[in-house]
Amino acid sequence: MLRRALCVFQIFHLASSAPTGVEPASVSASVPVEIKLKGTVNAGDKADFFADCAGKMPATVLTQGTDAITVFTVKNTGKDLKLCYTAAGGDVQALAGVTLTAVDPTAATKVESITPKTVTAGVPTKITLTGAVAGSKAIFVPKANGCKSAKPNVDLDDKGAGTFNVDGAQGQYKLCYQAPGGSDSAEQVGSQIISLMVFKATSTKPDVVTAISPSIITVNVPTMLTFSGAAAGDKAIFVNAATGDCAKVTPEKDVGAGHAMFTVPSTGTYTLCYKVPGASDSVAQPAATLTVKAPGVTKEMVNLWQSKNGELDCMALAQVAFCAVSSKAECDTTFMIKSGIGYKCAWDEKVWPPACALKSMTDSSAICKTGSCGGAPSQCW
Repeated sequence: MLRRALCVFQIFHLASSAPTGVEPASVSASVPVEIKLKGTVNAGDKADFFADCAGKMPATVLTQGTDAITVFTVKNTGKDLKLCYTAAGGDVQALAGVTLTAVDPTAATKVESITPKTVTAGVPTKITLTGAVAGSKAIFVPKANGCKSAKPNVDLDDKGAGTFNVDGAQGQYKLCYQAPGGSDSAEQVGSQIISLMVFKATSTKPDVVTAISPSIITVNVPTMLTFSGAAAGDKAIFVNAATGDCAKVTPEKDVGAGHAMFTVPSTGTYTLCYKVPGASDSVAQPAATLTVKAPGVTKEMVNLWQSKNGELDCMALAQVAFCAVSSKAECDTTFMIKSGIGYKCAWDEKVWPPACALKSMTDSSAICKTGSCGGAPSQCW
């Protein structure tokens, strides 16, 4: 009679105090995760998540209390996994209506790259994560920190984009990513190092750039410009000096390597609008005026180069209009005519992304032989 009474009490105990739900409803498998069990848990109760409770013996000791959090490691993936529950000393039962979804752990190679690669601390910025999918989450943490303890909290859209506000110290930050439905946080390494540079908020001075070269270019001709005073993370844009206003444009061309390719579609005099890392402004640089002329060579365009008596034979190379060709293989077999002198194209890995550019404007070995101009003597001076 006593044994029968104990059994009745045990069944009543489980039915009246067992959890009625879980939060979150989806987690990453094989990774420790905090799960809230909605309802009351008594001391000694155990539970785990399985596809079927038959023959299973839960081993996770639950945290006692109401709506208490317990750390679980769900071993298998699946949808509608059952919460297999046992009150202290009782039988294992599948709690009705209490299920969980477990997805594969987040891979470290889901995200291939990010755009942009620099932001200002404390300024909300839209960043696109190439390879990320809708429903995933991400967060940037200092390079020295680990991702396992990070909690991705920025929701990404179907283009892999989200608005991030990295409000920390200046420096390099790593990307921690969480796949849809997951609960983990995996550092993303991709095919190349994925790193976000965070700069302290600052302002751009009007004398950052002291000169540009060349200062005279031809309209609609892609031209490599050199910026004296440029530093990593700097960005630029040109506006018509008569009709443009630096305050109304956003510098987007990265000139941090000290040079970049520009194409200006109209003739006239242009003002350089500039922005340094950490700044949200756009400031005119008076010492860097650009003149854009109609097609044709002027003496001012060749003052920097007085000789074409180099050692390079451009006859063995293919001539291109400018050095910004598509691939490294093409770049290494081409040359261009600039200001009546031939120059070898060369792959520049010091800039990002790597680009095909003039090998050197001062290296005599990069200048074509006298009279050849790379097989175009009509373009020689």
